[in-house]
Amino acid sequence: MSSLSSFSPPPLTTSSSSATQQRRSCVRRSFRDGACVSLSSVTVSCSTKEPKVVVTRERGKNGKLINALVRHGIDSLELPLIQHMHLPDLDKLTSLLIEATFDWIIITSPEAGKVFLDAWKAAGTPFVRVGVVGSGTASIFDEAVQSSKQYLDVAFAPSKATGKVLALELPKNGNDKCTVLYPASAKASTDIGIYSFCKEYRSTLSSFKLTNGSSISEEGLSGRGFEVTRLNTYTTAPVNHVDQYLLELALSAPVVAVASPSALRVWANLTASRQWDNAVACIGETTASAAKKLGFRNIYYPTSPGLEGWYDLFCCEVTIHCHMEGVGFTLKFDLLDAMRSHDAGGGDRTTARDSYTFLVNWLQRFPEYKANDFYLIGESYAGHYVPQLAQLILEHNNNSNKTINLKGIAIGNAYVDFDANMKGTTEYYWSHALISEELYNKIISTCNFSSPSSVSKKCNAYLDQIDEEIGNIFIYNVYAPLCNNRSPSISDVDPCLPNYIQSYINIPEVQKAMHANITNLPYPWESCNGDMDVVVPVTDTRYAIQKLNLSVKTSWYPWYLQGEVNTHH
Repeated sequence: MSSLSSFSPPPLTTSSSSATQQRRSCVRRSFRDGACVSLSSVTVSCSTKEPKVVVTRERGKNGKLINALVRHGIDSLELPLIQHMHLPDLDKLTSLLIEATFDWIIITSPEAGKVFLDAWKAAGTPFVRVGVVGSGTASIFDEAVQSSKQYLDVAFAPSKATGKVLALELPKNGNDKCTVLYPASAKASTDIGIYSFCKEYRSTLSSFKLTNGSSISEEGLSGRGFEVTRLNTYTTAPVNHVDQYLLELALSAPVVAVASPSALRVWANLTASRQWDNAVACIGETTASAAKKLGFRNIYYPTSPGLEGWYDLFCCEVTIHCHMEGVGFTLKFDLLDAMRSHDAGGGDRTTARDSYTFLVNWLQRFPEYKANDFYLIGESYAGHYVPQLAQLILEHNNNSNKTINLKGIAIGNAYVDFDANMKGTTEYYWSHALISEELYNKIISTCNFSSPSSVSKKCNAYLDQIDEEIGNIFIYNVYAPLCNNRSPSISDVDPCLPNYIQSYINIPEVQKAMHANITNLPYPWESCNGDMDVVVPVTDTRYAIQKLNLSVKTSWYPWYLQGEVNTHH
């Protein structure tokens, strides 16, 4: 049994790169900084700054990812969590390739591909037809295909990189018998429907039978009439020792990268007694599903499969921070969980944590601002994320040395409370003669707005009726003319002004100058807010202020602009 001895932190050296070299345009939140800390044989430059990404594959297999992160100026730390071990079926694989033929060889991971190719070469490179799952797995065969085209045919990849989809799509000639060899990790899924290699090995296929520990999925290959033989050629196991110094560094990183459920289980055990809730960046959907089952919440995986998509995910995770997903030019990317939808406050907590982590790292990058007074300002939904971020800052100021000199907060037109918003909005419609007295009374007498889940079907029906009664109005400014794109406006207040702004923002040169949308999103930028709207009306604000139970320090007074009353305070 192989083992991994304890290791100590490597010596740290520094490197620098220009801001231009470090700049990368992405559409996800993150930070931009630093270089890399490595424990592998890969030669990289390192900085003494805290790592932003922890890479956890087996020792020696993190080099490509580490170097990709270095090229984009991202600090990383290699912390191997699993080790690789060969199993007895590996020797049987070589013998079987010599003595038998199969219609298909199925490879579902890059590691399984490497193990298979070694056995295939040892068997004398017989002709095989291969089906692969995922572009990362396919890339393992590229070099071998170039040198052995006449013997190695990578002939199939499923439309989606999962074993289940492969089982549905693998080509089969009618009712003819079709044999499949599936060499894999002992921990690989049985989704494709497999026969396991029996203990009593002989040189012919007649020695194969269904054994305990296997399953035949009626929805898998076996269910479609394939005769599938599985060999468990290798497995992974937790490392024997994790250096505590490196573990503490890893726990401080915003992102931990995992390439397998095995590594996830090790990380879950290491963090079981810690209040660790940073991001888990998975190599693909299968690993992300395992992360969800293990109870991780901030789970990410790339939309583009393979190593390329994986480190693109990190570059976007760790390069540009947007205070809230979906704001401005940000793109809501694949998340396994629904936290980012802001349901049940989960997304609010994530936004506060993301913003706090960004602030800490930004102040580390620009320490000359640490002593300055700091204010949080926002509007509308900032009624949630500004006070929640302020609370998080104060909590961390008391519990750590990462002090942010928060002096105050300011929120305009704040959306603070669901009940206040719904009652205030309904009252605004009624008080401005936009809905009837009858509908208003039905809503007031029927609806319970204490929480979104408490709204009944009958109440929802009345709320739907609001849309029918108010008609086609511009709810962000109920007094403004409605924009009609068919004819230009000649009024002093042009209702189509937002359209002009939107068109301007979508000009490629403008987006390039703003470092936005350079990834060519398949849809245009759209504005999301106005400043005279019924979405968070004054009646809503009044109800929300009442719930705060605050004392009045300054009485109501008019506010003048250029000698005219502009609003009231």
